Amino acid sequence: QFDEAREELERARVAAPNEPDVLNRMARLDLRQGHYEDAAQRVEQMNSLARTPQQRYAAAGAEESLYYGLGQFGRLADAYRRRLEAAAEHLPQIQIVGQMANSEIFIYSVDAGREGYALSQLDSLRRTVQEPWSSTTDFAAVRIYLDLGDVESARESFGGVQTVIDALGASPNRTALTTWIEGRALGRG
Repeated sequence: QFDEAREELERARVAAPNEPDVLNRMARLDLRQGHYEDAAQRVEQMNSLARTPQQRYAAAGAEESLYYGLGQFGRLADAYRRRLEAAAEHLPQIQIVGQMANSEIFIYSVDAGREGYALSQLDSLRRTVQEPWSSTTDFAAVRIYLDLGDVESARESFGGVQTVIDALGASPNRTALTTWIEGRALGRG
């Protein structure tokens, strides 16, 4: 499966050697296969070729994934900030909040001992949009609190998650993540 994908991407790379989207897909394939040096080279190429906010956003997103994989929190945080800046140039605020709240920085923060940084970033994102959409940041907050073993704070943050669930309605918008969060934070399931 990976070999076929790589062959297809190599053909695309030959046809469009300076196409950031092709480099992005190749970098992500490299990351999935644990080829971090190759991914780093492709991310560097993406950064040098990125001309539009969308291209800078994609390059910073690939960079976030690279530094998450390498366990380099400081560089991950820098890439997160660059992606946030590029997002502000081309995405509506509501999309910025939803996409940035899913950053690897929030997943990695507890392992790096930087949960305070991550929670403050989530608060900053939350303040940029109105309810119920500001509650999209609560999914990440619940995960951070659960990783810390702070079930009470997770339950408090789950109130925001419930706001989103109520705004979107029940199934099919109910995700496995929502069900997992309910089970861990509220002791259901």
